[in-house]
Amino acid sequence: MGSLLKKIRSLFSSKQHHIYVVTQGVYKGEWLVRIKQDKDTSLFFSLPDKHIRSIDNKEIEWGLSNKVLEIGGVLPQDVYNVCLAEYSEQLIKASKNESKTNTSNRRKQHSTSSSLGNKQSR
Repeated sequence: MGSLLKKIRSLFSSKQHHIYVVTQGVYKGEWLVRIKQDKDTSLFFSLPDKHIRSIDNKEIEWGLSNKVLEIGGVLPQDVYNVCLAEYSEQLIKASKNESKTNTSNRRKQHSTSSSLGNKQSR
């Protein structure tokens, strides 16, 4: 079990552009391309529907160890760059939509759903 956690942690510190497959739960069938990561969360670009997902790193570790997530491989740099451009485009669209619909209440909080959608298994 300890070696599995070491492998998972090494993936988080890796600079390679991994893509993950969601194999169970609400988001089953999505491919997740990691765009950004900090110590607590990671931002993913979800394919094929082009959603931006923020996932807690502990939830990712749980998903990998419980086979809710699988590593699909490492993306070539040119493919990753296309995903990064699409991610940026989605951010711009979301920002424009937000400014149009939320001009009266700038402090309104937005909820982000649990990304793996399989909390009942914990």
